[in-house]
Amino acid sequence: MATLHVVWLLISLGNIKETIGVISVSLENKGLTSIPGDLRSDVGIIKFGSNKISTIKREDFNDKYPKLEELSFTHNQIRSIEYGCFRETRISKLLFGSNLLTTIPDLRQVKTTLTILDFNNNEIARVSNDVLEYLVYLRELNLGENPVATLSDMTKILPSLNSLDVEGIPLECCNTATWMKRAPGVNLVLTLSTYPCESPLHWASFKWAQITEAMLQKQSCPVTIVESRRNIRRYHRR
Repeated sequence: MATLHVVWLLISLGNIKETIGVISVSLENKGLTSIPGDLRSDVGIIKFGSNKISTIKREDFNDKYPKLEELSFTHNQIRSIEYGCFRETRISKLLFGSNLLTTIPDLRQVKTTLTILDFNNNEIARVSNDVLEYLVYLRELNLGENPVATLSDMTKILPSLNSLDVEGIPLECCNTATWMKRAPGVNLVLTLSTYPCESPLHWASFKWAQITEAMLQKQSCPVTIVESRRNIRRYHRR
């Protein structure tokens, strides 16, 4: 009973608003370590920012919130999101900025509704085609501040993408990055650091505008040990 009382107390302290028929619940800065199970079923927006949540389970959202459109988990401690989460929602916006994710989770349950996805400032080191290619309606993707070395051509993987943020990513500026120079021509707004190249070393002082498509095409890509980048980031986060 004590546990239930705490849950209800946390929910009662949440800020509930209704705007144009959409119910919004804010449970930010509540010290939560898991997802409360007794939120109202007609909620459209839930904000869990600045808590201590580490895991998202299928039972947290599946078949519970048919009107849910937006979820924010910024500034938590999320390391794990179970396969098959968010079933029977209509989520269009998912924010996971400033967490501890090392991989992009399975989001197939929202593949027909998801348009905005934020993974800024996590520990994601690899972005393979198969973890994103089913998100055909995704318009905005933020991968900034992750230890990703190289990115495949996102314009081919995500046909609806019009905004990609990779600011703060230490890029391997080589032939696999050539597509980034063509991005403006395919109506993609690409956000990078002013000096985005970690490799080759002699390009570290070059602004992106100084690097041409021809330069990238001629530059072979080195083998990158992504785990070393994770270890460096973990050290600096202590």
